[in-house]
Amino acid sequence: MFESAAAKIALTFCRKYWKELLLVTLLFAVVGKTHLDFKRLEAAYEASQDSLKSQIVTLKELHADELERRDKALKNYQDTIKELERLHELELDELEKKTQDRREDIVEEIVDRKQFSENKEELAEKIQLAFGFEYVP
Repeated sequence: MFESAAAKIALTFCRKYWKELLLVTLLFAVVGKTHLDFKRLEAAYEASQDSLKSQIVTLKELHADELERRDKALKNYQDTIKELERLHELELDELEKKTQDRREDIVEEIVDRKQFSENKEELAEKIQLAFGFEYVP
């Protein structure tokens, strides 16, 4: 009986104030939905922050690797250039020696054959070939 009287009072109250009750219920629903959406947005924001942090770490590692590879390539290039310069100097020295030897051979041949008086055209041709300039009589 007490339950029945309480139910009647509640039912009468609900009939009289149904609009206010509906408004309060909708207000709680909106507040609850807003709170839930905010929590979801906050979780999405944290996930994006974590993702961005991991991407930054990955990019830093890739950048460090790229710098290391660049430095190795640069050192290799510098070593190669030094080696080429050394070989070039050796080749120049050898070429100079060969040129000097050839000049000495030509001078000896000229002296030996006394071409100054015997064959001037052959002498002029050898000088042109050896030294690269044109003989003009």
